[in-house]
Amino acid sequence: MTAILDHSTPVIAIGATGPYGQAQIAFMQEAGTSIVGLVAPGRGGTTTGGLPTFDVIADAVASTGAKAAMIYTPALGVKDAL
Repeated sequence: MTAILDHSTPVIAIGATGPYGQAQIAFMQEAGTSIVGLVAPGRGGTTTGGLPTFDVIADAVASTGAKAAMIYTPALGVKDAL
């Protein structure tokens, strides 16, 4: 199966609610990516960076009509991994 995405494809971002993740979202939006919401367990019903935040992916998809998802997980530094 082939997926065709373009600048109009609505995307949800999973786990991008911290400062670094929000910076990445801002860069993506500036480049034309249509970010329509965020998913972060325990933060549902809030707004993060002007975007609605949901507890689970199913709620985000149902509410926003998202057709794609981006999973954001920053790499741990060596100090963090110890």
